[in-house]
Amino acid sequence: MSRYFNLSILALLILCTTGCSEVYYPKVISDNELLVVDGLITNASGPFVIKLSKAVKYGSGSVSSPDPVSNAKLTIFDNNGSYPLQETSQGEYTTPPSFVTKIGNSYKLQIQTEDGYMYESDPQQLPAPQSYDSIKSYYTTEKILDSDKSLLTLTGADVRIDLLNSSSDKIKCRFTTNLTVQYRYSIPPVTPYGSIDATDISYCTGYLCHGWATNLSIENNVNITDEISTSANNSISNHKIGFIPFSIAGYQADQDLKFVPSVAYLYFYLKINQYTLNDATYAFYKAAKGQLNASGKIFDPIASQLYSNIKCTNNPSKTVLGFFEASSVVNTAFFIRQGDNSVLINKVPTVKIPPNTLVENKYWACESLPPKDFYLGNLPYPSWWGHGVL
Repeated sequence: MSRYFNLSILALLILCTTGCSEVYYPKVISDNELLVVDGLITNASGPFVIKLSKAVKYGSGSVSSPDPVSNAKLTIFDNNGSYPLQETSQGEYTTPPSFVTKIGNSYKLQIQTEDGYMYESDPQQLPAPQSYDSIKSYYTTEKILDSDKSLLTLTGADVRIDLLNSSSDKIKCRFTTNLTVQYRYSIPPVTPYGSIDATDISYCTGYLCHGWATNLSIENNVNITDEISTSANNSISNHKIGFIPFSIAGYQADQDLKFVPSVAYLYFYLKINQYTLNDATYAFYKAAKGQLNASGKIFDPIASQLYSNIKCTNNPSKTVLGFFEASSVVNTAFFIRQGDNSVLINKVPTVKIPPNTLVENKYWACESLPPKDFYLGNLPYPSWWGHGVL
């Protein structure tokens, strides 16, 4: 077994941060301080941020926070010139306003660290974006683990897409997701004797609640399209994006949903990021997926250090982790809710969702008129709530 087993997983998890909400930095066996590069540029509007850190050494106390690499000089080169990046926070380097990507151009990352080492990536061509042709969702049940590692069978939406391609190029795509769970519920009035006393204002109010928790993901590990061996038909049908449970029990691991009643009515706002990959990037994610999907069987792939497209030019024996990626992206969003043994799904605009929150308002539930200063009416939902569809 290679001594770089942990390093291979580290390189993968760093690169998956575009779709995940938490990064895991495993301990490595090597005593060397290895540079980790987390870099992604797309056809979208910048600026883009490239992160540098050091691999966490074996025996260190931390497995969840990076050791940022500061005071480095980063430059991106393309067909038209060079663009120096600026360190905007520790270990994070941002592209200048003048840096605008163009489909078909090639991009190369150069890094000079404070200790004098020079690093350079292979040129990465930015491919044209490949968008999905149709999206569908099936009403089904799946088994998932809750926060206590108990196996639950839950009803939900199995989200899938079709990709059609009339050209001779193979479809090479990667998908990440961001799910917002919207919920609403009410807390009814309570009296000491189990009935409402219309003359006692202190027992005549309940609460209407609504809230949302975002930054959840539904894809499993590395979600890439399967490689097609024949060129006769480049279409990909029924590619699975992920599963959305319709029960609050499927989201118990999220602290903001922990105390939501099980009777809460749930809505879902799903963002899908579809990255079109060049050959080198696809090969990297394919290898990463193979390692993460290994289950310990005799013919499973042997874990090894994942290929990096970045090399140390003044010390070729120095190992580098991570990958400098140039991929085009298409972002789409959908509003989803449960129907009668069905899934209702509709495409909606992509919007920026505020951080997790809960809104509560008192409501009047007595037979007599409420106090003059009492709020009566519907809760003020955000303008994006449900997008007014379905």
